[in-house]
Amino acid sequence: MVTECETPFLGSMPVISTPIKFSATEARASRGSFLGEGNEAVLADWLEMSHADLDQLYECGAIEHDTLIDALRANGELPDPWGTTEESGAAVS
Repeated sequence: MVTECETPFLGSMPVISTPIKFSATEARASRGSFLGEGNEAVLADWLEMSHADLDQLYECGAIEHDTLIDALRANGELPDPWGTTEESGAAVS
């Protein structure tokens, strides 16, 4: 049950697919999340934190920026939970 999956930076790589097959539903393999990839989305959506709240957490060292996640967002390969640009912090419409 090995299939190919596209990943940022690594290109195509083999991944294990599900051994269970359904007649009406196609099983799809996808890449796993990067460590910390969903942190900002969880803080924004589930805990309803604002961008300013998150900036305070970064400033006090409670959480850290991951350069890989920042690079993937800059390339458009990962969504920004606030719809802002890294350089300006301005909302993108």
